[in-house]
Amino acid sequence: MEMKQDLLEQAKGLMALQENLLDKLEKKRSDQLAVSREAETIKDNLLRVNREKYQFYAMYPEAQEADPTTGKKNKDWSQMNIEALMSQDKEYVEALGAAYEVESRMAEINNAILDIGERLTVTKGQVRLVAAMLGVLSNE
Repeated sequence: MEMKQDLLEQAKGLMALQENLLDKLEKKRSDQLAVSREAETIKDNLLRVNREKYQFYAMYPEAQEADPTTGKKNKDWSQMNIEALMSQDKEYVEALGAAYEVESRMAEINNAILDIGERLTVTKGQVRLVAAMLGVLSNE
């Protein structure tokens, strides 16, 4: 009888843990949705800034320089010069930094969701084991 009571207490504790994990999972999924929406805005801004800055710096004399190895103008050398100019542009660097930050936050949230999911799986297995043990005890 005492073992049965212990198993019932264990089952109640595991069910409370499951409920807690489900609440955490719901919160993380809500966070995921919010960050996903924010990410779309930030990525749109990055694309706009990238396009504008690329067009702006493409007009610079540095972007028109000839490749020193060949002495001729070529697209790859021009693109490399434009990217070097863009990497020094404050607005572009800030937009790029914001995009990296939101991707990092999204990765953290996704990892937390996976961790909670794994813990839920383990807890469900424990609940099944306790339920099976209670079933055996009730048949005795």
